[in-house]
Amino acid sequence: LFALGYFSTLLQAAMDFHWYNLVTHGPKLISLLAVLVLLASGRLAVWELVIVGTVLSAITCLVPVWRMRSHAPGPWRIRGALFRRLMADGLRIHLGGVAIFLAGRANLFLANFYLPKADVGFLYVAITLAELVWFISVAAETVLYPQAAQMSATDAATLTARVCRQVLILSLVAGLGLAVLAPAAVMLYGGRPFLPAVTPLRLLLPGVVALTISKILSALWVRKGWFLTLTLVAGGTALLSVALNVVLIPLFGTTGAALATTVPYVLNA
Repeated sequence: LFALGYFSTLLQAAMDFHWYNLVTHGPKLISLLAVLVLLASGRLAVWELVIVGTVLSAITCLVPVWRMRSHAPGPWRIRGALFRRLMADGLRIHLGGVAIFLAGRANLFLANFYLPKADVGFLYVAITLAELVWFISVAAETVLYPQAAQMSATDAATLTARVCRQVLILSLVAGLGLAVLAPAAVMLYGGRPFLPAVTPLRLLLPGVVALTISKILSALWVRKGWFLTLTLVAGGTALLSVALNVVLIPLFGTTGAALATTVPYVLNA
């Protein structure tokens, strides 16, 4: 799994997006097909899933390594200074990734403590559907990060600003559409019993849309090496999210959890 993640990221950096998409999303499709085959054959059990997952992971880990040989055909070796720098920078930005994950999941963690299990289920459905909007920004980030890294500072800023505007508009349209169609989306996802998820879903959408701004603009911050700054901003977002969830969930339930997530997301943007 480390090889898959590391070398697929190198494919992204090399802007080999065809193979990047294949090694990133191909295994998921193959895993789904394998599960369907096992289900149809009546052999869907834990050990069968473990074996299939292990074999697929081993095979798919080799593909990005093989592909990177075409981009870097010479001998590979570890450079101590570069390795230490990568580890130091990676640790700084990884902490930010953990913090922003906590900001988006503190609602579920604390809802489990304060609310009935059914309400937690409604909140989970709302979060899952709201974050579908991020597929737009994730696709843009995948292409933007390596391009911005290879451009001059001026060109990178111009490109990032243009991408940010376009992604924000598309995300806003998607968010508005999902807000209007929220009852139908919830019905399709979980059925009529999950309709109480509609209100928190609609309250989450403004924050999810707003956060696309910082998700895109972070390409410039990463280009400048502002990893610690990104982590501090993400950490502040996480702390505010936790504090608001502690206050609002006992008072307003899933509605409070949604608001406690949206407000930090908007301020982060």
